[in-house]
Amino acid sequence: MKKKLAASAAFTALLAVGTAAPAQAAPATNVPCSATALAGAISSVASGGRLSLATGCAYVLTAGLPAVTQPLTITGHGATLQRSDAQGTPAFTILTVDGGNLTLSKLSFRNGNGAISVIDDGQLTVSGGTFTGNSAPNGGAIYSNSSGANLSAPQVTGATFAGNTATGSGGAIYNYSVSAGIEVSHCVFLGNSAGAGGGAIWEFGYGAGVTSSSFRGNTAGADGGGALWLSENLGASLGQDTIRGNTTTGDGGGIYSAEGGAGVFLTSGAVDGNRAGGDGGGIFSGLGTGSTASGTAIEGNTATDGGGIYADEGGIATLTNTRITGNYATRNGGGLDSSGTFADVSLSGGVISGNRSGANGGGIYLQGETDATGTPVTRNRAVHGGGIYADGPGLTVNLTSSPVTRNMPDNCEPPGSVASCTG
Repeated sequence: MKKKLAASAAFTALLAVGTAAPAQAAPATNVPCSATALAGAISSVASGGRLSLATGCAYVLTAGLPAVTQPLTITGHGATLQRSDAQGTPAFTILTVDGGNLTLSKLSFRNGNGAISVIDDGQLTVSGGTFTGNSAPNGGAIYSNSSGANLSAPQVTGATFAGNTATGSGGAIYNYSVSAGIEVSHCVFLGNSAGAGGGAIWEFGYGAGVTSSSFRGNTAGADGGGALWLSENLGASLGQDTIRGNTTTGDGGGIYSAEGGAGVFLTSGAVDGNRAGGDGGGIFSGLGTGSTASGTAIEGNTATDGGGIYADEGGIATLTNTRITGNYATRNGGGLDSSGTFADVSLSGGVISGNRSGANGGGIYLQGETDATGTPVTRNRAVHGGGIYADGPGLTVNLTSSPVTRNMPDNCEPPGSVASCTG
């Protein structure tokens, strides 16, 4: 009997150990509204620690905060970290993540020489907050360069980036990773600028995701990408984004998809009112890349060639249920320019309408193969080939249930170049 009771007691003890409640995280350390107190808290916090900032406080800094070298969570409660406006304040990055793992929520950054810099396998997660008036050589607000074992990239949700600048690339965010791609969702990018490429975001990674975000009034220099400059081994996925009123002196007023990458995949978004000094007012798809759009509106964009979309040599454009309307090219391809004998365009559903060009192909200018199914080409205007201008020997244009009508001064040129197209 005693043996049974002892065994029962041992089993009960073992069960209690197996079902014990998980250890609770250490309570957050409250940081008073003092820049000195904040610097001290970051320096002394234990690995995996949490800091809770004073609600709505402006922590005015005259030097950069200590580097984050271990896991740390900072809850801002609407606080702002800002570099002092006082004359003589040196330039500095507000917060550096050096091999650590930093998680931020509801914390804003202002006036930094870069708000956050992520280096040496550091990891960054941002939720909420506003980044305004920060400037740096690359990545005006967030700079991330990860080429080591962790292969990380920033993850940003629900943040606003306004008026940040980079003399190089990435007016708001710059990410370089040999593998990982950034994840951005429910963010606003307004009036950011880059002297080179990527007025809002410059991304060189591996399968970036940008969803439910708005890009308005961002500008880039000659490297292109008024809003987004993207080079992706797995392609960049964009879903339900609004890319409106961005500009570049180079290619890709809205989006620049760099040569050699896998291209961009757009779903249920809007690319409108963007302007490129070069090619691709809405989207520039670089040499050998593929761009796919589904349920997307590409409207009112302007460029030299390819007012709406420009597909470079060997580029592939696959458009499904996508509207290409009201775009303008000063030269060729008001709606779409598919240049190069190896370019390949596939259209299904949607419409190409109301586009204009100053030379050839008001709706479409093409040099490679084009297949259209259920895609009317109508009411476009050009000097030659108001609807379609097929430029080059041996190219193929297949039109299935895709009437080319009511274009000015004619529907297709040269005469006989597009089967089933008349006038």
